[in-house]
Amino acid sequence: QECGILKDAANTLDVKFAHHMAMEDSINVLSKTIGGMIRVKATGLPQGYNSFQLILCMVFFVVASARFTPDIGWWTPVAMAWIYHVVRMILVIGNDMEDPFGTDDRLIDLPVELFCEAIHRQIKAVYDRKIIL
Repeated sequence: QECGILKDAANTLDVKFAHHMAMEDSINVLSKTIGGMIRVKATGLPQGYNSFQLILCMVFFVVASARFTPDIGWWTPVAMAWIYHVVRMILVIGNDMEDPFGTDDRLIDLPVELFCEAIHRQIKAVYDRKIIL
């Protein structure tokens, strides 16, 4: 009995209106999200941010080297090199995340073209379905 009610409801204007409203809500959320990403790209970080990070890292590694030397001795350069590379990777990833719409082959870039193609296919499928009905 519920199947029959659902089939009858599917042919009424109310369900089509509900689908339309759900799609409009999804488009509104998508546009707000894209707007946020555009603001991130347009704003960026101040140039002094990178230099502050560099100075802070240099101070950290000098102090850490002085502190670790009595404990680990000659392994201090190895430990500092390993920690430096980890911190440097984090900083590089952070800098790369400032431009989420890049066209290079970095792992951090958003696949905007794939999103657009998927949306195009979905809209085409909805349009084709409308023609059939």
